Amino acid sequence: MESEAQDADVELISVIMPVYNLDAYLKRAIESVLCQTYPNWELILIDDGSVDQSGVICDEYSQNDSRIRVFHQENHGAAVARNRGVQESSGEYIAFVDGDDWISADYLDFLLHLLKQTNARMAACGYQKVFSPEDRGSFEEEGQICTFCAEEALHSMLYRKVMTNFPCVKLLERQIVVENPFPEGRLYEDLAVVYRWYACGTVAYHPARKYFYLQRPGSSMHSHFEARKWDLIEISEEIQEFIREHYPELQKAADSRMFVSCLQILRLLPYGKAYREKRRELGGRIRRLRWEIWKDKENKMETRLMALASFGGVHLLALFGRLYDWRIRRFHIHQKY
Repeated sequence: MESEAQDADVELISVIMPVYNLDAYLKRAIESVLCQTYPNWELILIDDGSVDQSGVICDEYSQNDSRIRVFHQENHGAAVARNRGVQESSGEYIAFVDGDDWISADYLDFLLHLLKQTNARMAACGYQKVFSPEDRGSFEEEGQICTFCAEEALHSMLYRKVMTNFPCVKLLERQIVVENPFPEGRLYEDLAVVYRWYACGTVAYHPARKYFYLQRPGSSMHSHFEARKWDLIEISEEIQEFIREHYPELQKAADSRMFVSCLQILRLLPYGKAYREKRRELGGRIRRLRWEIWKDKENKMETRLMALASFGGVHLLALFGRLYDWRIRRFHIHQKY
């Protein structure tokens, strides 16, 4: 897809990058923004209380390029950092890039052209999971442009198909983010807000993999259970309530999201008496949903099989989940979603 030259002098794109103790990865992330073929951007770096050299790296880049601005703050988490970045930005469009990931040189150009071509409020592309900064993965440049209305985008996200709950791999109108900020003080803040973005209007999508998503063992997505991870269940309940109120025809899709959330927490939950009540609650939710999940062919086959396996009990499900995670890490399987 070719860029429209007239756009370069009109729309400013704000790239928001939260940074926390990422000095081993940060330069690559920043350099990938500096290499963009689309020139009219600003990079907002939010140093969220880093105790390594991340803050110094941010300052060095901002001193050498006026398009880069840095804000240092005490550590409050990714949600606060992203919201701060939006507040300090000036762009008509917003893109989020995590400080340990990187983007292709035509990332902004590609997404802006996609958005303009379809007259959508949000544009999204494919992404590639990578397991080290040297892992280039594989590109998918071929594919067709798809447009999703709000209901279709939500359907896709809740069933974990094309649309993801990641704030990255997207370019969207500033107003959408301003009106739907990240909930602060919670884990899984991405899931808690991105579904509301999809409800704001048309989304354009192309499967080309333009974003590289680094899988780090020490990241929050790959850490062990802590009490706050129960936020995932509460957020899934909020999604069910939102769907009941605004999109009742998508109730099965919202239930699918809840079922998957239960599986995700179950495989993180340690064994022992201290977690007996949590395990019992998850088991109850899974039992109430499993027949619906199994019969609903919109679900991925792996989700339906897990529903079937749940008849063997929650301990078997937890074991399957841990084996599944180990397989992904051990063999570096490049999952799309």
